[in-house]
Amino acid sequence: MESEPKPFTQISQEKNKHTKIEEKPIKTNMNEEIKSTINKVKQSRNISLEQLKLLLEINDDEDVRFIREEAVKVCQKTYGNQVLIRGLIEFTNFCKNDCYYCGIRRSNSQADRYRLTKEQMLDCCASGYELGFRTFVLQGGEDGYFTDDKICDLVSAIKEKYPDCAVTLSIGEKSKESYQTYFNAGAERYLLRHETAEPEHYQKLHPDSMSLENRKRCLFDLKEIGYQVGSGFMVGSLNKIWPWKITDTELINGVPFDIEKNVLPGTFEQATGSDPLIWQAILMCIIGILLIWGVEKLAVVLKK
Repeated sequence: MESEPKPFTQISQEKNKHTKIEEKPIKTNMNEEIKSTINKVKQSRNISLEQLKLLLEINDDEDVRFIREEAVKVCQKTYGNQVLIRGLIEFTNFCKNDCYYCGIRRSNSQADRYRLTKEQMLDCCASGYELGFRTFVLQGGEDGYFTDDKICDLVSAIKEKYPDCAVTLSIGEKSKESYQTYFNAGAERYLLRHETAEPEHYQKLHPDSMSLENRKRCLFDLKEIGYQVGSGFMVGSLNKIWPWKITDTELINGVPFDIEKNVLPGTFEQATGSDPLIWQAILMCIIGILLIWGVEKLAVVLKK
């Protein structure tokens, strides 16, 4: 949940932890190409592969300081100096979907399934409110037990008891009519990751019954209704962490886009002239598998 925003001056007086960024003069011999690139990126709110490469290869301390200060200015202008917190209530881990990466997917017979009652969820809200939370997030799998009527009853009960709090839902893909019903009951925000913007990649993560087009339809429906919508992409899927990639430029609707493609180590070496470091990649893969295995075993031991 989210604490009530306070004026910056009040926060400074209370905690004296916020300091104004010192405006230091930029050295006169700074690379003009770097300054020009930063300004172009700020104005366009986009960055090309060539611009990114230029900035990542900077090793001059003054140039790096300039980039950091410009980034902080943009960050503070957009988000301010406040930290917003939310109380997450995971109220069910039943789900009708079978997303391949998900621990609560339908086919996972090892998952310990549960559902919270309305009373348990309201108790969570009471504890959270006392601690200062002002946003409650109801999150769970796409559980058919929780019908639209039950979701609306929960949202209404929370809003009635805590009218100064926001209610966020994160319960997956629904019809536009369902989203509208939740909104009418008092839900203001909705979390739904698009996960990836590539249809091919999306299908590698989900069964055929799900599609990127429907996920995007949900997001546009939520926006049209009036929700504050939170989305995002997934980090770390195997298709994306594959170590050997090459970049091609493709035209999409007449606009050039840099597209990454996974390739075999030999193809990578031929295309880039770089050592594919095969044995190092294999070693890191083994270490990753052992870490996951070890964490799962530790979880079982701690649970007992």
